[in-house]
Amino acid sequence: MAQNRLGGNFAFRPFGLRKASGRICCKICEGKFIRQIDNDQVDRHAREALKPFENSHGENPYSVQRDLQEVMQDNVGIVRDESEMRSALDHLKTFWERAAQVGRYREP
Repeated sequence: MAQNRLGGNFAFRPFGLRKASGRICCKICEGKFIRQIDNDQVDRHAREALKPFENSHGENPYSVQRDLQEVMQDNVGIVRDESEMRSALDHLKTFWERAAQVGRYREP
């Protein structure tokens, strides 16, 4: 079973994000950060995000995710070498192709 690992400075990121998000919230409250929402752009992005769910004959997205997770766990962990990383890059090329063919999940 794969487990996530924290490494390097990753554990300290929330502190920096908290400070940055606090500053943005202050600007929003002061009215200095208000933007106009483009509804056409929102609709376009929503359609693009939902497109894979319209394909009922594509590859199971959970299979793609599981396989990607295995490749990353096996080849791009905290301890890795060049050959493992090259192998992961080769696999990533096929994952882009598989991701383009993802369809709506169907129970087996």
